[in-house]
Amino acid sequence: MQYIFHHFQTLLFDGKLHTAPLKDDIENALNVATSTGLWAVDFADEYPKCNVYGTDISLIQPSWLTGVIKDWTALYKEAYKCMKPGAWIEHIDAEVNLVCHDGTMPKESAINQWGEIWSEVGRKTGLVFNMVNSGCMENGTEKAGFTNIQVKDYLAPCSPWPEDAKAKEIGLYQYVFLIQDIEGFLNYFIGRIMNWSDKEMATYSACLRKEYRDRKIHAYFKWRVVLAQKPLDA
Repeated sequence: MQYIFHHFQTLLFDGKLHTAPLKDDIENALNVATSTGLWAVDFADEYPKCNVYGTDISLIQPSWLTGVIKDWTALYKEAYKCMKPGAWIEHIDAEVNLVCHDGTMPKESAINQWGEIWSEVGRKTGLVFNMVNSGCMENGTEKAGFTNIQVKDYLAPCSPWPEDAKAKEIGLYQYVFLIQDIEGFLNYFIGRIMNWSDKEMATYSACLRKEYRDRKIHAYFKWRVVLAQKPLDA
């Protein structure tokens, strides 16, 4: 699954491993939630003189941190303390509430309910799942002391419904990634915290897969990249 996810992000970001304006002679880079290490290895190939460090290296665990960090500002502050003046932090995450611009995503659909469900999980746990709409990343980095904060959003189709060839390919790979083990993804948060039964989760997962396959539903996930720099005089 992580190989598919890595390829999806590579397509979404036009083949770029990062958007921060890095110098060719950077010395150190830290990849948080490294997973299989695909990004870290590619980054090391692009910057052969750089020491690339990975955390949470795993062949099976996902590489995202959504719903894992209790206090994002505290995490950014820790990063700030460890970084050299002028260094960059780059955070990529997605919004759980899907976007549709043409009214093809019914209000009662499983896809539309996805964001509402995870927002409720967030309220119950104190964790942040609506990473984009909450402004969590840009606000947190500013509070931590970073400057030169830049925000860029990307819309990724949930299936290969677009006519544009590039958007269609992005949608295909995101679709393949999305339908992998939905039940396993839901089990802890939705099963234990929201108290859904196995039957309810199975029914919802089936509906979700069916709607992801439906090319008449023109839904997107919004991905956000936030860059922030430690001041040169820090």
